[in-house]
Amino acid sequence: MVSPEKEMILQGKISTLLHLEGRGDELTAMLTDYCTSLMVEDIEIVMSVEGISNITATTFLAEMGKIATPTILSEQTKGQPA
Repeated sequence: MVSPEKEMILQGKISTLLHLEGRGDELTAMLTDYCTSLMVEDIEIVMSVEGISNITATTFLAEMGKIATPTILSEQTKGQPA
């Protein structure tokens, strides 16, 4: 038989885990909204790959940063030896 103290501790840990899971979902939604607002075109490019969802695309872009377009790359390398 489980003691009442252990049951109370277990209930507290379950409550904490459920709270943290909810906060994780909130943070994921906030990150998705933030990335979508700043990098609409980049998200569309990443999501054009089959199997990549909105959450995967925003996580990828959060880690990697903005996708450089060929125009930007050519401007960055002007005057530099090939």
